[in-house]
Amino acid sequence: MPRSDAFARIKADILAIIRAVPECAVVTFAAIGSHLDIAPRHAAYILATHAGGEDEAFPWHRAVAADGALLSGPRGSRQAVLLAAEGHAITRGKLDGLDAVVAIAALEHGVAKQVREPTPSPDDPAPPGGRAGQASRPAAASPARRRVRGQGPRGTR
Repeated sequence: MPRSDAFARIKADILAIIRAVPECAVVTFAAIGSHLDIAPRHAAYILATHAGGEDEAFPWHRAVAADGALLSGPRGSRQAVLLAAEGHAITRGKLDGLDAVVAIAALEHGVAKQVREPTPSPDDPAPPGGRAGQASRPAAASPARRRVRGQGPRGTR
């Protein structure tokens, strides 16, 4: 199934950010998510599906959870080896300290900070001259539900 244009754009943005992370530094999925206005798990998913597949030199291992936790399973073991080779201390599947975390804004990745427009709630008041966010009206009853007193379904007695 083909991915959407938005998914492709977000993936390209995430990969650009990760490529900009220098050796001996890491970024968190939460920081990526905040920069792109997406959930951290979306950034983690994109990296998990990309890691090691398309580009062996891609530094996928430089992204960690907000608490420093590495991936689980064989990929986590590989991530630990790669990060240790860059000088990071790792204990029980976590970075020892988060002093190696760099701010996304400090990296030269060329990806602008994203801000999504909030989706109006049906309960929000309508803007002047507009309909967006107006309280919705109850849907009219379908013809099958309109009954005249004393009649059964479809107008029978």
